[in-house]
Formats: sequence, structure tokens, C-alpha cells
Amino acid sequence: MTRLNKLVVIEWGIGGPLPKEMGSLVSLQILVLEGMDITSICPELYTLVNLTHLSLHNNKIEGVLDPRVCELKKLKILNLSENKLIGTIPAAIGDLNKLTSLNLSRNLFSGPIPLSLETVPLLQLLDLSWNHLEGEIPASIWKSFTQLERLYLSSNYLSGTIPKEIGIYCNRLNTIRLARNNLEGEIPVEFGKFIIGNAPRYIEFFDLSCNRLVGEFPQWVMWANLYEFNVANNKLTGTIPDNFYALTSLWFNVENNELTGEVPPTLLNADTLRGLKLRGNKFDEVIQSRVHEKALELLKADGFFE
Repeated sequence: MTRLNKLVVIEWGIGGPLPKEMGSLVSLQILVLEGMDITSICPELYTLVNLTHLSLHNNKIEGVLDPRVCELKKLKILNLSENKLIGTIPAAIGDLNKLTSLNLSRNLFSGPIPLSLETVPLLQLLDLSWNHLEGEIPASIWKSFTQLERLYLSSNYLSGTIPKEIGIYCNRLNTIRLARNNLEGEIPVEFGKFIIGNAPRYIEFFDLSCNRLVGEFPQWVMWANLYEFNVANNKLTGTIPDNFYALTSLWFNVENNELTGEVPPTLLNADTLRGLKLRGNKFDEVIQSRVHEKALELLKADGFFE
């Protein structure tokens, strides 16, 4: 067993602490133990210095995250999502500078987003959603994240403004989800950099809903590759631009803002529109009679038209 380099066990509910015998698997590189009702991590796990992939997703691990996990310097993937971890995210997380994927979502972490993340430059996925994180989203860390593709910070207690640095430096982003926080201010115009296509990728999923954002509805959005655009339940003003051409398959939600003017015909007539929520605004006219027949049938069938 000392030569074993990969161990994957999923949904085998053994329960209880992770057995200390794990420490004997000194050659282990990939350890995936998901959905097994594990309640705690044995200290011996932190001696497995050859680990590159550690996933303990969907268990029942409780307590504070032991900073010794940050001694596993070869880790590229760390997934501790859907557990019951509490306390702050260790500042030593910045020592894991080979990480490409960090998923700590759906725990009970509190405190700020660690500034030490700026020393993890290879991240492609950062998921800290569904925790109790608070404070402002730090502006200083994004300069390092030139490889970041997916960002999930939804369902926390984050406050302050959205850092413009996300739009300036994170040129590979295709997913940004900051919904259900206490974010204020305007949507940074710098976000137009990665949405309008001056970067290697277009944004595909954009969700800033359920915050306290103000200012003009963004006029710089190009919709061609967007699958989801959700800014519902904010305080955005102004009009929606009439440039909904070559849509891929758009789900569009702007309900409960303060938008005015006409709903763009290019939006209402789009064949590939798969979801539309407009209520709770101040548009000039009732839109039902102008919605493309096929799109309307799909919206009603899926319960999206409101």
C-alpha cells in the first residue's frame, strides 16, 4: 500500500474520523474521499507531502481548518466544499502556490478573504461561495490572477465596492458570481474589458444579483457568448442597450431595479432567449405582445417569464 499513488472513494458512508492509517500511504498523489460522512481529518494526512489532488467534498468535517493542510506544497487541487468548517481561512493558504483550483464553498468560514491569496498565481478556479465571509473584497490580490477562469464569491456577507482590478487583470474569466452579498457602488466599467472580447475569452456567466449596486445599466456588454446575465435586485438605472445580436442561449434577469425606457426589440425577438425576467422596473410599455412567439412558449414552459 505504500506505493499506492491514487485513492478515489465516493459515496461510501463509513462515517467518523479519517483513519490515522492514511499516513502510511506515503506515495499518494491523488486522494478523493467524497460523500463518506467523514467528521474530522487525522493529523497524519498532513504528512502526505506528495499529494497534488485532495478532495474531501461533501462530508461532515467540523471545526477549524488546520493550517497544516498548507504544508502540502505540491497541491494543485484542494476541494473541501460542503463540510462544516468554521473560523477564518488560514493565511498560510498563500503557501500553496501551485494551486490551480481552490474550492472551500458551502462551509461556515468567517472573517475576510485572505490577502495571502495573491501568492497563488496559478488559480483557475476560486470558489469561496456560501460561507459567512465578511469585509471588503480585497483589491490587491487580483493582479496575480491572470489565469483565473471561474470566480465564485456568492452568498457571503461581503461589503464595499467591487474592485475594478478584477476587470483589469483577470483576462481569462468566463464566470463571475458575486450574488447575494452587501456590495455597493457601480459595476466597474473595467468589466467591459473581458465582456466585450478584448481578452482571450468572453464572459459566459455573469451574476451580481441581490446586492446594493447603483448607477447606469452597463452599456458595454456584448451578449454573443453569454449564457446568463443576472443583475436582479439591485438599484440600477438607465436603459438596456439594443444590441442583442447573435445570442448563444441567454438567460436574462434584471428584475427589481429602476430601469426605464423601451425593452430592446433585439432582446424580445431573439430565437435563442431561454429566460427573461423584467418585472419590478419602470419600462415604457408592456412587453408581452412583442415577445417572439417561440421564445414566449419556451419561457412559459420553463416558468421563466415574469
